Amino acid sequence: MKNSLSKQVLAIGNVKSTAIISLVVVGVSVAVTLTDVWLLSHQLFPALYLSILIPSLVAPPVIYILVRLARELSEAEQRAINELEKRKQAIIELRQSEERQRRFSADIAHELRTPLSILKLHLDDMEETKVVKELRQDVDDMSRLVEQLLTIARLDMLGLETNHELDLLLVCKRVVSRLAPMAIKEKRSIEIETCGSPLTMMGNSDAIEQAIRNLVENALKYSKVDSTITVKVGDGATFSVIDHGSGIPPKLRDKVFDRFIRSDQLGIGSGLGLSIVKRIVDGHGGEICIRDTAGGGTTITATFEATEQISKTSEN
Repeated sequence: MKNSLSKQVLAIGNVKSTAIISLVVVGVSVAVTLTDVWLLSHQLFPALYLSILIPSLVAPPVIYILVRLARELSEAEQRAINELEKRKQAIIELRQSEERQRRFSADIAHELRTPLSILKLHLDDMEETKVVKELRQDVDDMSRLVEQLLTIARLDMLGLETNHELDLLLVCKRVVSRLAPMAIKEKRSIEIETCGSPLTMMGNSDAIEQAIRNLVENALKYSKVDSTITVKVGDGATFSVIDHGSGIPPKLRDKVFDRFIRSDQLGIGSGLGLSIVKRIVDGHGGEICIRDTAGGGTTITATFEATEQISKTSEN
C-alpha cells in the first residue's frame, strides 16, 4: 500500500514535468520561428509582428491548460502525500501497540510464575486425591502457558541466534527421552525413527528443541489413547511428528499457527504452542507443512537446510 502511494506521487511528478516541458517546447518553437524570420529578411518588423501574433494565438490557451493541469496535479500530489503520512503514522502506532502487548504478556507471565510454583509445592504436600490430581494438572497446564508466553516475548524482543552448528538427530533423541514419562502418563507411547547418521544444520539448539517438544506435547494431548507418536528424522535436516488423532481439516491448517486460536474454532487447543513452532522454523529459514497421516491423524514436518547443503550453496 505504501509502495502504491509512492508510485502515485512519482507519477504525478512525472506528469508535472511533462507539462513544464510542453511549455518550454512552445517557447522554443516561437523563438526558432522569430530567428528564421530575422535571418531570411533581416527586418525587425516581421519579427516584432510574429512575436506578438504567435503568442496571442498559441500561448494563452496552452498556458491556461497547463497551469490548470499543474494546479490539479499539485493538489493530487499533496493529497497523496498526506495519505502516505497517515499510513506511516498508523503503522507506527500499530507497532507501538504490538510492543505494549508483548511487554504486557511478558510481565503477566513473570507475575504468574511465582504463585504457580508455590501452589504446586502446596499440592505436592497434600494427600493424593482426585481433586488434588486435577488441580495439579491445571497448575501444570497454566505453568506451560506461562512458559509459552515468556518464550514468545523472548522471540519477539530478542530474536533468534542461528549461527551455531547442531545435530538435529541428537536434539530429537533428547526430546523423545525427556517426554517418554509424559507419554506413559498419558497412556500413549513415543518412538523415534532415524536414518542413523548425524544430521547437522546451523541454528539454535534450544529453540529447535522447544519446537519439537511443542509438537510432541501437542500430539500426546490430542492423539488417541494407546496410540503411538512418532518423531521421524529424515535425510538432510528434516523432522516430522506423526500422530494418530482426529486430524486437522485442510482448510484450517494455516490457522493453527496463529496465536491464541481457541480450541472450539479448530477442534484442537493449539493455543500458543504451534505459533511458537512456526516462529522458530521461520527464524531458521525453514519450512513447515501439515498433511494427513495414513490411517488417520496429523503429520507435521519441518524442513531446514543441512550444513552440507549450505556449504554447496556457498561454493556455487
